[in-house]
Amino acid sequence: MALTVSQALFHASHSIGGAGEQSEVGGLAVLNYAGTYLCSSRAWRWLERQQVKLDLVKDQDYVWLPRGLLELVGYDMTQGLTTGLSVSANLGVGVYPGTPRPRLDIWPTPAATELDAITLYYRGGWSPIDEDTTLLPIPEWFEPLYIEAVRQVSRGFEMEDDAPMGDRMAALFTGPLYLAARRVDDGMAPDYGPLRGGAVEQQMGIRATNHWNFNSVSAPS
Repeated sequence: MALTVSQALFHASHSIGGAGEQSEVGGLAVLNYAGTYLCSSRAWRWLERQQVKLDLVKDQDYVWLPRGLLELVGYDMTQGLTTGLSVSANLGVGVYPGTPRPRLDIWPTPAATELDAITLYYRGGWSPIDEDTTLLPIPEWFEPLYIEAVRQVSRGFEMEDDAPMGDRMAALFTGPLYLAARRVDDGMAPDYGPLRGGAVEQQMGIRATNHWNFNSVSAPS
């Protein structure tokens, strides 16, 4: 059963001995802090987002990346584009509009607008929750670790003299809940290779794998 925001708030309150009282920093702030801390602690596979298509714009030497991007996993250029176009290895940060946002710098500057020119694969970060959020944006197997993180963050804000936040989270990251979550996440293989067993592979004893052209055949979407 999915973890609700109200249930997570209860844990935040209960951890500091309260009956509904929250940390002075605010209950939602505790939940978002715990989520951000966990999601940025390692490259979780469950945070890999659906691929997105990006457009090249004439005379613009960059493309804006999706909001919430935490890490660039990879990209493919649309088939048929000139191989002289390269994407810089370093992500840039621009302001759009008024807020910092990641962008991908490209070279040379496109001479023409090209729709869906880049297929981007990326890992997102924590999806902030607010008053309108009902369910936590996490998989069920991740819930025990998240609940413990919420409890430790709540205590870290209110009981800093007993143990600072950094020490509490360091202990969490080496504990059994974190290790269990890592094992589940590591088993989520994102790529199983080309499809097998189709009609072409069976016909006349020819194995389709001998003709697999990974560089020119687009992956299924």
